Amino acid sequence: MAAILVVITHIELIKHHLKYGRHFWSFYQGSGWETPIGSVINNKAHWISPFIAAAGPLGVVFFFVLSGFLISYLLLAEKEKTGSISLKSFYMRRILRIWPLYFLILLLGFFILPNFGFFYIPFQSESLSNHFWPNLLLYIFLVPNLAQAMYLPVPHIGQSWSIGVEEQFYILWPLLFKLRKNILNTMIYAFLFFVLIKVLFLSVDLDILSNSTEEAVKQFLAATKVECMALGALAAYALFKRKTKILKLIYSDLVFFSGLISIPMLIYFTPAFVQDAQHLIMSISFMIIILNLSTNKKYSRFLEKKVFSFLGKISYGIYMYHFVICTVVIKSFLILNIPYNSWSQALIYLLVISLTVLISWLSYDYLEKGFLRLKTTYQKVKSTS
Repeated sequence: MAAILVVITHIELIKHHLKYGRHFWSFYQGSGWETPIGSVINNKAHWISPFIAAAGPLGVVFFFVLSGFLISYLLLAEKEKTGSISLKSFYMRRILRIWPLYFLILLLGFFILPNFGFFYIPFQSESLSNHFWPNLLLYIFLVPNLAQAMYLPVPHIGQSWSIGVEEQFYILWPLLFKLRKNILNTMIYAFLFFVLIKVLFLSVDLDILSNSTEEAVKQFLAATKVECMALGALAAYALFKRKTKILKLIYSDLVFFSGLISIPMLIYFTPAFVQDAQHLIMSISFMIIILNLSTNKKYSRFLEKKVFSFLGKISYGIYMYHFVICTVVIKSFLILNIPYNSWSQALIYLLVISLTVLISWLSYDYLEKGFLRLKTTYQKVKSTS
């Protein structure tokens, strides 16, 4: 579901880049206290534009919270079972899950797609040509988030920046679990540390740096959302340690539905000047939603269906392949001169999502699954992540 939110935003973004028909990428130009709904009421933005602009970041923040939740729960279970954390086994499991598809996408984005004019994206393609080698090195060394802070996104693989954030989190987190005795304090300190760093660096002018370097530093810090992962980790701690009072509160209908309702409320009613901190409140809502949908018997049945299990297995592929599919479909519509209307818009969404799911399924079966089988060699506790 989170991956599909990212797909929705990127369909509109590619329509914007390729100037195909009407798109809803342009976000409201809010200032001061103006909220997205205020811009809609004042005819500065279409009513769906705030959702389109927020959907992709929303999906990514959900991924971060979920990642912190899953990884932390597994680390807690391993430490309880074995008395320690095997860093080698942890890193090998993450490598086998992440690297095959990540480096395949890297190969496509840097060495294959740029050779075909069909995949040209205005400005981004020129930026890749001008900064090819530094971009490539940053991607190879798993810091695509730094590359994206310094340059324009690499066409068709720009979503990989979040994989960089995940990989950096995977390096840090098991080390903390292994070295620190008080895990709860570690999670709280990590959350406070990254929030404080952002407040300090994003709210002041770094006079010792050039304007472009300062902007890159701030973009890099803004994208590094370890605080979201730390909140997911706190949810895992409450579940693993069976904090009954906390779980009982989170499982209440009032709290669960408040968590759900808060998402659209935050999208449309958050004042412009505090939107940089919006992800923190959303992360708390996602903690509530994740705990209820995964462990509250009243609601967990909703996801206990084969279709959700299937989509969950291929969600990494959906996230990694969809940008290329968006370009193929929308460019094809332009070449075929298909008029833009409600029907063609619906067909674009249907084709992009269907083809992305199909390719992700084939990728999972014929590429990823082989590496995933090797994970069992390094598995300390039962896991499907």
